[in-house]
Amino acid sequence: MYVTIAVTYRFVEVYMNILIIYGSLRVEDSTTYKFGSKLLNKLISNCSEPNVKKRYLNHEEFTGAPNNDWVKANQTPEKDRSDKMISTLNFSDELIAELKWANLILLCCPMYNFSVPWNVKAYIDLVIRVGHTFNFDSETNKFTPLINSKKLILITASAGSYSEPPMSSVDFCEPYLKSIFNFIGIDLVETLTLNNRWMSNELKNESDKVANYKINNCVKIVQAGEKNNEF
Repeated sequence: MYVTIAVTYRFVEVYMNILIIYGSLRVEDSTTYKFGSKLLNKLISNCSEPNVKKRYLNHEEFTGAPNNDWVKANQTPEKDRSDKMISTLNFSDELIAELKWANLILLCCPMYNFSVPWNVKAYIDLVIRVGHTFNFDSETNKFTPLINSKKLILITASAGSYSEPPMSSVDFCEPYLKSIFNFIGIDLVETLTLNNRWMSNELKNESDKVANYKINNCVKIVQAGEKNNEF
């Protein structure tokens, strides 16, 4: 499910298209939802009135991870696909079209058990598709990203802090998200890390303070990018 906010304002001949992806299973109760929405609202208020799409990975409309029928359809050449195969891939095609449409992607993703939630992993499996978001050359054995000129801001949350050893060795959330989106050509702008959610109020408030500072910094980065036609 997504909600589209259409705005017809144009800025230096470039439309700003923002896709925000809500990945927490706790929906509006989640930390990543609250801070992601705060960043989005600041961008809407301070930038050139962007077009916005909101993708919720926690609604019933999100069909979940690929199954055997999906894999068969995806591996079948496009010209040979049956109507059923085409229908099976429709949702994946829709998600990929959103990525291609966006200039800026805000991904709200909490850490669950040191990694990403199942629905975020399912989303990734649906959009990382050869011939759509990346290519592979069997002669050179090289991968080529196909989603270029896009920017990513990560909004993550975790029970503790995973920035330093030994806990950094079990962070399979933030490094994974950075790597997988970079693999298809999307460049990271900034990460808002809301850590220490289960810790003392002092530590949690310090994390919030840093995140709020980064929100303001992200707005400045995007404003500068607009002026340079980078979005």
